[in-house]
Amino acid sequence: MDTKKLGLDIQINLFKFFFDSEYMHYGFWTPGLGVKGPNFKQAQENYTQFLIRHIPAGTKTILGIGCGSSKVADELIQLGYSVTCVSPPSILTEKAAERLAGKAQVHAMG
Repeated sequence: MDTKKLGLDIQINLFKFFFDSEYMHYGFWTPGLGVKGPNFKQAQENYTQFLIRHIPAGTKTILGIGCGSSKVADELIQLGYSVTCVSPPSILTEKAAERLAGKAQVHAMG
C-alpha cells in the first residue's frame, strides 16, 4: 500500500466533507481572515485568485504538476488557457481526468 497516495485520496474527501471544497492546497490567509476551519474554503479561493492574477501576460499554455482534483486547472481552462496536467496515479488522477474530459490531458506519472 502506497501511504502517500492513500493520504491524498483521504485529503480530497476530508476537504470536500469538512470544507465543501475540492481544492487540494492549503490556501492564502489574507490579513483579517482568521485561521480557522470556517475560513478554509475562502483561503483556498484567495490562493487560486492570487495565482491567476500572477500569470504573466501572453501566457497561453500551463502545465499543472501535481494537479490534485484539477479544480484550478478547470478554472484556468474556463479563462481560456490550454492546460496539461501531471498527477501521481491515484483516485485524484481519476477525478482530474473525469473533470477535464475533453478539455485537457491528464498524465498519470509515478
